[in-house]
Amino acid sequence: MIFDYFEAKRIERERQARREAATNVVAGIAVGAVIGAALGILFAPQSGAETRSDIAEAAKEALETAKESVKNAADVAKDKVREVCQYTCDIGNLDDIFEGIDEDDLICDAEEESDAE
Repeated sequence: MIFDYFEAKRIERERQARREAATNVVAGIAVGAVIGAALGILFAPQSGAETRSDIAEAAKEALETAKESVKNAADVAKDKVREVCQYTCDIGNLDDIFEGIDEDDLICDAEEESDAE
């Protein structure tokens, strides 16, 4: 049983490291895109009106990138909540911890098996 616990912890650390690496890659790509767009706009030989239009477009793209990053972070947080729920279901019934949280998102495999019987 203790070995299972340590194995679960090791797996969780590996998952967390992969998530952090993926988040860093996405953030790096987003920052690089914004910097590249800004430099391209500033050094392009065009009129002021065209430059302002390009800056506005780049700002819109940066906003969309930021929205996507926030959505990805929210998805990671939801996954983490589900993993914690699964882990707590594996070690025992801790319903009082999840009071006030939508139970449809937190159904454990153990509960699903007992419902099936």
